[in-house]
Amino acid sequence: MKRMCITWILFDQAGVQTFPLFSTQQSYSINGVRITSRVLQTIWEHPAHRKYNRGEISEHEFVTAFLNDKQINLTSRQFIRLMRAQITPIPGVKEVLERLKRNGYHLATIINEGKEWADYKFKVTGYRRFFDHIFVSGRMGLAKPDVAFYELALKTIHAKPQECVFIDDQQKNVDAAKKLGIRSILFKNAKALEESLAKYNVHI
Repeated sequence: MKRMCITWILFDQAGVQTFPLFSTQQSYSINGVRITSRVLQTIWEHPAHRKYNRGEISEHEFVTAFLNDKQINLTSRQFIRLMRAQITPIPGVKEVLERLKRNGYHLATIINEGKEWADYKFKVTGYRRFFDHIFVSGRMGLAKPDVAFYELALKTIHAKPQECVFIDDQQKNVDAAKKLGIRSILFKNAKALEESLAKYNVHI
């Protein structure tokens, strides 16, 4: 059987395009309140996070629930300002996106994120211009690793799984894509990504 050529490259956002929030320092401070990275990263395990990711509650409701549970003396607006100040592009990824686009590949991004956070990351990085399609869980009511999220993306871009490569920093999300027949890469850094793409005969 002839192997299909790769025409679509599908990217995660946090952990691939930008550093995961609160992962680059041991502690953070705002308005005289200092919070450790360990405490801040528990936000991803909070029950409200899943609801926010799927667009079931607002950004304010999500952040307020977290701050109340952790007894952090900040308003939701202050915490959101702290969060947004930490958004930093991962080195080398912009250059990968530029070369893939220049070489004729279609790019899409499949993101587990509330719509406000996803949009702000695009504002900071300027990466929106690279993507033909953007799929945000907070707008679509679906989230990785639910295979329905990948299936909806494939249907929208009119691509078969064998025509795609998916890149994510979470093993469970990579495994879910593989089950659908999508060739997948666990992201480590930009250099390793280039090497992995080359193994799939993606010209970069």
